[in-house]
Amino acid sequence: MVNLLLQKKIIRLDRDTIKRIAAGEVVTRPASVVKELVENSLDANATKVSVIIRNGGKDIIEVIDDGVGIPSQEVELALELHTTSKIYEPEDLNNIETYGFRGEALASIAAVSVLEILTRNVKEEKGTYLLVEGGKIIEKRSIDRSPRTTIRVRDLFFNTPARRKFLKSDVVEKKHVTSVVTKIALANPEKQFTLLDNGKTIIRAPARKTLRERVFDLFGPKIGNNLLELNPHPIFSGFITHPHYHTRDRSLQFIFVNGRPVSSHILSNAVKTGYGTLLMTRQHPGFVISVAINPENVDVNIHPAKLEVRFHDEESLAAELRRLVKQTIVAKAEMEEIRSETLPESKELTPTEKKVSSVAHPIEPLLVGSTKEFVQARLTDVSDMFLLPSLHPSIGQELRLLGQVFEKYFLATIDRELILIDMHAAHERVNYEKNLRLLAETHKRQALLSPLKIELPPPTIARVEENSELLESIGFRFGALSSSFVELTSVPQIMSDISSTEDLISIFLTMLKNAENLLGSEEHASLSAKELMYHALAAQIACHGSLRAGDTPAPSYFATILRELSKCENPLSCPHGRPVLVRFPESWLDKQFKRIV
Repeated sequence: MVNLLLQKKIIRLDRDTIKRIAAGEVVTRPASVVKELVENSLDANATKVSVIIRNGGKDIIEVIDDGVGIPSQEVELALELHTTSKIYEPEDLNNIETYGFRGEALASIAAVSVLEILTRNVKEEKGTYLLVEGGKIIEKRSIDRSPRTTIRVRDLFFNTPARRKFLKSDVVEKKHVTSVVTKIALANPEKQFTLLDNGKTIIRAPARKTLRERVFDLFGPKIGNNLLELNPHPIFSGFITHPHYHTRDRSLQFIFVNGRPVSSHILSNAVKTGYGTLLMTRQHPGFVISVAINPENVDVNIHPAKLEVRFHDEESLAAELRRLVKQTIVAKAEMEEIRSETLPESKELTPTEKKVSSVAHPIEPLLVGSTKEFVQARLTDVSDMFLLPSLHPSIGQELRLLGQVFEKYFLATIDRELILIDMHAAHERVNYEKNLRLLAETHKRQALLSPLKIELPPPTIARVEENSELLESIGFRFGALSSSFVELTSVPQIMSDISSTEDLISIFLTMLKNAENLLGSEEHASLSAKELMYHALAAQIACHGSLRAGDTPAPSYFATILRELSKCENPLSCPHGRPVLVRFPESWLDKQFKRIV
């Protein structure tokens, strides 16, 4: 083997091989071809861009635009490697704000396909037709056409069969193309985009004045109606989804830097952490966020296809976005009622219906196997002592507590809505925020009457030892440590009311487990270990000390909880992300009873 290597010589690759290698860095699948061609169209000042593909783009990709067109003397030059219209000096690399403008990627695409260019520059009377096969020009001639450009790519990877073999099914490749066009259309709402696959329209997005309208075009009213616009900010703009609307994946997350669709894990995680406890672990928000930043402070060239970016001061930028998301949610989260495309808009009542409604009187319920008094004890329109402040500025002005149902929920009304409140989630949120304040204000500890010996597996013992300083700063103190147990001698003062040994051990172990999960989570990477430990401990103690299913608290006791809940920072979810309440507008109830159709 060594002798064979010694016989190898360094050679200079021929031009065709160089082109094919270069193509592999930019052209990986039909979607990457579409991305490059559409971006070139936008740099040519196109206002309308049409993308036509066949069989997911493996057989045909055609991009038509109404841009300025390529001058006839530059058509061939655009197919050469390392040609561009945006870099003239080395310093220009630090200030790239365009996509490409008919250069750079065309050479790579032409090297692995049959490429046709039909173009006419706005300043010329004749157009140009160019046919290229595998990077070699086959034909060039003048043609009659209007000022615009059509680039047609056929038989992608026809001369690199190994690469074509690794393309996915037509359905998968179409999905990637659709994703590319969707991102570019979101970044340019003022432009018109269409995408057709095998003659079927996949995307039709007319030119719009606002990003919100473009979201409606691409994703429909169910998502469009659940957007919160970010508060005004000098760097960030766009929309995030309402906390009540979330997905199980990250397919509705889009970030644009100076108009370019990019991937940025640190900014995506900043958005998720901005929601705090409003979302559960496997729930993800949707967002369309634009970042306007000095090009000198962002590097778009760390990925061959410019899909990822690196910022000059990423941590500060992420912290600012996290604060902005949190502020937006606090200010606007309940400004608009959650809407669903499956529920049509309320129909106006006819004059006859209005008349019947105005004279109708409540009907006494038919009570089977019970008495009216029993029902009223369980569900009562109580006195004014249960008129409570609204849980959120947007949920009316005054909440009237009615009573408990199913030993889990409380009913209330506010304005023209019926509210169902999860008593455990509500109480847990109140206790959680109270615990967080106590942990931040005091680091006092409560000594145990006798050391508590806790048997643990070796990996957990190791984690306790690694974080012993952090745990002691919170209020835990340890005596003996061995390979199989820890000896707990004191706990944070907020745990002093927990008398059961089993409960103390359960809270301590669950806190360790939850804190470890948070420490290993990308979405919480920006928080300190101490903050994560505070969160885990406060949430676990809150869960332990809150009302549970089966409890039957007096309405007056629960009214006190709701008054405290109205003062919480996030009154609409428990620490684990579950909703505290569900709202049923009068119009929704009318639809269920077919009063409105």
